[in-house]
Amino acid sequence: EQRFTTLVYMPVYNLHISGLFHKKGGSIHRYNYSVYSNHPLTFDYYILTLILFNEYSAFSGCESLESITIPAGVTSLGGNVFAQCKNLKEVKFENGSALTIIGNQAFQECESLGNITIPSGVTSIGESAFCECDNLKEVEFAEGSVLTDIQSSAFSNCKSLNKITIPSGVTSLGSSVFGECRNLKEVEF
Repeated sequence: EQRFTTLVYMPVYNLHISGLFHKKGGSIHRYNYSVYSNHPLTFDYYILTLILFNEYSAFSGCESLESITIPAGVTSLGGNVFAQCKNLKEVKFENGSALTIIGNQAFQECESLGNITIPSGVTSIGESAFCECDNLKEVEFAEGSVLTDIQSSAFSNCKSLNKITIPSGVTSLGSSVFGECRNLKEVEF
């Protein structure tokens, strides 16, 4: 029996995440779809990853996820993409990151996340993006940051955050950006 594997490039609006992945015990399980019974259609992990990072809630609630490296080609992190990944400790961005948007609640309730460096190309951090990241102590912005907008409650309830330096290009700070950050002692602009 001859089998064919096909690399598929799909626009985000055609992707139905629930059909490709399901969560079981905090782990993500991948499915392969068959177009014809003897021609399985598989998805290249890297290309699929570029799509998934822009999907709403794509990895939300994956408790076994401890570390993630965001590929350089990802331009947007969708809403709730890593929300409630309670054991996520490390988020890295590949060199040359094209990321421009961190969506609403992207990392909300990532209780184990201790620090993050926001890539220089990010222009907007969405509402509650890092809300309730209890152990988030350090937020750095890469050199040459073009960040202009930090939306409401972006860092609210980050109980361990004690200092942050806001890039000079920021022109908009939403309400309660640092609400309930009880240990925050210094905000520099």
